[in-house]
Amino acid sequence: MVIGMNQNRFSAVVGQREQISALNFYLDAQNKAGIFPFLLFTGAKGVGKTNLARETTRYLLNSDGTKKPRLEVNCANLKNGKIFAEMYLSYIRDSQGLCLLLDEIHAMSSEVTAILLTLLTTDDNPIREFKYEGSTYSWDIRKINVVACSSENDKIFPPLIDRMTKIDLGPYSEKELGDILVQHIGGQAGFGDDLILDIVSTMKGNARACVKRALEIKTFLAQSNTPTLFSTTDWQSLRQKLGIKEMGMTNSELSVLRVLDKHGPSTLQMLHASTGLSRSCIRAEVENELLRHGFLKIEGLRKITQAGRELLERIDGKKPQVLPATI
Repeated sequence: MVIGMNQNRFSAVVGQREQISALNFYLDAQNKAGIFPFLLFTGAKGVGKTNLARETTRYLLNSDGTKKPRLEVNCANLKNGKIFAEMYLSYIRDSQGLCLLLDEIHAMSSEVTAILLTLLTTDDNPIREFKYEGSTYSWDIRKINVVACSSENDKIFPPLIDRMTKIDLGPYSEKELGDILVQHIGGQAGFGDDLILDIVSTMKGNARACVKRALEIKTFLAQSNTPTLFSTTDWQSLRQKLGIKEMGMTNSELSVLRVLDKHGPSTLQMLHASTGLSRSCIRAEVENELLRHGFLKIEGLRKITQAGRELLERIDGKKPQVLPATI
């Protein structure tokens, strides 16, 4: 059996059908004609970019039909060209076939980016060379494949993005998130569809969160008297033990909503002073989630919405008292 056969690929991947169709197209071209683009997997945090990139590398073949080994690098560790050249380029130069997976490519230094710009040029010559401190590093793009991942494309040098083909991952449906949850729990336990959807409602649409929740459920079941059944009562018990709130709201998100509900429209500085959260944390982590769910609106000042008030009422168990602003 040829490992790159289309029908056998990505069988364990949930969702992302359009993206997988494109990947199959590129893999067919690589395995038959030796043509494969430099891929950049993009999308929101937690949608499975790195996992899909790793899965893609499983089907990249050498000319003799053997699998190419994968060299995975977290680009946050690529701070200068010397490290990249001595640790990685020398290894790549001597390789007879390799897939280089660059995770968090936006985090690499400008010096390493400059090196990649040279190596990923779109010249017709398949042999690429780079000279650094008296040494010459080369690779044959017919033998070396490059796959990268990033959730922050705005931080990648635009000419580098221009050299790559994007595979942009989309959001998951509730059913797909449920399938991911069940997949990572395995055949260890059974539970109803309604319970799965209730669990998924706390995942914030995040596939990575589903994997973490599956581990929590497996840990719970390992201590249970009925390890093959995860019931609604079990779920409520797990929620209480771990502090899992409606819609997966965090304490930081709720603290911002409570301040806005109590004091009314507020500036970012007021929220920082009242919650103790940094301004960058409020902007990058808290506000985005509250805006996405319609619990917050920003019209100059930050304001809680009616949906946000109703959420607080359900979680806190009482209608919050509205007081005049004192900040």
